[in-house]
Amino acid sequence: MNFHIASLKYALDLIQSKKFDSLISIGHPNGSEYPTVGNKPAGLSKTLRIGLWDIVPHRNPRNRELATGNQIIEIIRFARDLPEKTNLLIHCKRGRSRSPAVALIVLAARGIYEKEAVRQLLEDCPKANPNGWILKVADAVLDTRLFILH
Repeated sequence: MNFHIASLKYALDLIQSKKFDSLISIGHPNGSEYPTVGNKPAGLSKTLRIGLWDIVPHRNPRNRELATGNQIIEIIRFARDLPEKTNLLIHCKRGRSRSPAVALIVLAARGIYEKEAVRQLLEDCPKANPNGWILKVADAVLDTRLFILH
């Protein structure tokens, strides 16, 4: 599996480039921050739209709902159903926090050892700063150590 992380700004161009056959589109739970190409853009065999706030518990001034285990399970199921030779695009608004966390979850769900997953992530996105809360929830669901290693 190949993956690439992008910001919302570049996601639409990358989707239209037809280099990717699968997409994880991460927006806000209120429906904002998704590319304006519909629920399943043409040319993509598998898509997942998921709403995750880019917050952690100690920085949550509006008491927004944090990422849940059910959302992580949804990402894991999606990742495990992807074909072996998938070209996956993962995007959020800036491509620095939520999408790198989701990329680590996808890699771990597909059996990639944690240290190798972090290495692959930083190779694709050197400025990544994965969302810690999302990783903590994923660690509880997957029995991994992604939060510690990122």
